Amino acid sequence: MPESTNISALAESAPSVRFEPCTVYEYDEASPGCCAACGWLDDDHEVHAVAVVARFPAPRRVERRAS
Repeated sequence: MPESTNISALAESAPSVRFEPCTVYEYDEASPGCCAACGWLDDDHEVHAVAVVARFPAPRRVERRAS
């Protein structure tokens, strides 16, 4: 029978990771190259800073008429 793993023990040891990188990279001695605040790589912080966000116009509602 396979050995079971306690999920809460895994959650406690997992690094803190966010969906988006934070604004400033914080060096972490425990895992070099990963931000201590968000868990993203150092290079990902630079890419996020120069990202371009575009707003698209709202879709038009087309009125359908019976033919």
